[in-house]
Amino acid sequence: MNAMSLAGFVWVATAAFGGRSAGAFQGASMPEQGAQGAQGAQAQAASRSGFDSALEAQVKAIASTLRCPVCQNLSIEDSPSELAREMRDLIRERLLAGDTPEQVRAYFVSRYGEWVLLKPPARGFNLTVWIVPVAAVLAGIGIVVSVVRRWTGRRTERAVGTLDEEELARVRREFEEFEARGG
Repeated sequence: MNAMSLAGFVWVATAAFGGRSAGAFQGASMPEQGAQGAQGAQAQAASRSGFDSALEAQVKAIASTLRCPVCQNLSIEDSPSELAREMRDLIRERLLAGDTPEQVRAYFVSRYGEWVLLKPPARGFNLTVWIVPVAAVLAGIGIVVSVVRRWTGRRTERAVGTLDEEELARVRREFEEFEARGG
């Protein structure tokens, strides 16, 4: 039995026994093997659970990069929808069949388009998704710097500037009128 068919057996057996590993049932179903058979079954179960956890980690990693078609703002890893569960199961099946994570992602892109990827590739039209936010931030910084320079420049001009004779005469006249009114 090769590794892929063993992995498939473990996955099917785990699903068939309600989430319990098939190794837990091997010792109980073969009492004639005695203690030696039970120890071997425990060793196999331990190696399978290591394989299962690695497989599940890989499923989670792939599922966290794919968008749920139902929830749209969640990955299929985080989505509680039935379709997301089916998609996670499909990822698991394709990995057990020997597909690489890239092939699994390519499968979903072929069915749903690049929209299904939570992080679109930085190429073609998708490049705008990466460039526009950076350009907007840089433009905002430029505008803020320009406005601040204008404000500080006006203040220094007013502080340094002096009144000409006409303005000085107008200010004196208004001040005399103010005092004459009793202010």
